[in-house]
Amino acid sequence: MLTALVVGGRVSASIAAELGTMRVTEQIDAMETIAIDPVEYLVLPRVTAATVMLPVLTIFSDLLAILGAMVVAKISLSVSFNTFASGLKLLFHYQDLIGGLMKTFVFGFIIAFMGCYNGFVTEGGAEGVGIATMKAVVSSCLLILISNYVLATLIFRIIFAPA
Repeated sequence: MLTALVVGGRVSASIAAELGTMRVTEQIDAMETIAIDPVEYLVLPRVTAATVMLPVLTIFSDLLAILGAMVVAKISLSVSFNTFASGLKLLFHYQDLIGGLMKTFVFGFIIAFMGCYNGFVTEGGAEGVGIATMKAVVSSCLLILISNYVLATLIFRIIFAPA
């Protein structure tokens, strides 16, 4: 979830600013005029990329978190790498990894969709682009937090419920 919030703030703002600028400078209207579907051309690639790549970023951040914890345990607590690894084996459950990765697909969709939506409804020039960017960040972060609760409940209490 933390990775999604960080990426959501950066990516959602970027998408909203780019599409918002295109909206207020009438580039999206020009695309529609020449029969290019702006949703297919501008939204679909962004949503697809975010939905596919957020799980990859999450895997990298999980690996870095484990390596960082291992280094901190060694330096601060004098825990050997072997002891850390054996403790990790005892406490690691594949359901946690799979459930977390399942959530990131939804988070990636939310991030890109909120950026695209707020960019497409931008109006009012440069000030409107700033407002749309802020709304994209806030809405994506709130929806990530809400969907995390709902998805965690569904995944860990229903799909991976203890027998």
